Amino acid sequence: MGSFAPQVREWASEHLNVELMDWQYTALDGQLLYDENFELVNRVSLVSTARQCGKTTALMALVGWWLTEMPKIRGKKQTVLTTANRLDLAITLFDEIAPVLEARFGASCVKAYGRNSVTMPDGSKWTVRAAKPSVGHGTSNDLIVADEIWDMSQLAIDGGLIPSMRARKSPLLSCWSTAGTEASTAFLRWR
Repeated sequence: MGSFAPQVREWASEHLNVELMDWQYTALDGQLLYDENFELVNRVSLVSTARQCGKTTALMALVGWWLTEMPKIRGKKQTVLTTANRLDLAITLFDEIAPVLEARFGASCVKAYGRNSVTMPDGSKWTVRAAKPSVGHGTSNDLIVADEIWDMSQLAIDGGLIPSMRARKSPLLSCWSTAGTEASTAFLRWR
């Protein structure tokens, strides 16, 4: 038993030239706990934090590490989907980490707005989508990172994202958000 968080922290230091803050490490540590078979203990996680605290850095570290290291741990390519309440926000994460994956790991990147994706040399794939109700349809995902779920519909999460992980062994839905409103029904439910 343990956590993959120390590996994510190392990856962030080596490839992003950042040191994860204590809160980022603690959040990732809980999400990435594994059992004696290296299967994740938690399949859904929600991190809520104030704005401008470093959420994007934690997401960059998680996505980058998962794409480059989890295929080695699991012995097979991985499929990652990142989404956000708005497509422009979802693409911000892509714009930050895709160049690192391309330059340091030989990834092939598609930089077409709305069709952004990364394919790693081992066949692992990362796609970026807006959190519409159909998000996740037609995909089977090992890791989903959902940013700003305060502004996502219950249908997008329960009908689009979660079903896309059912066929995967030990998947993770990693939800992140700043504060919501009384109308943030999905966020309030998961919190």
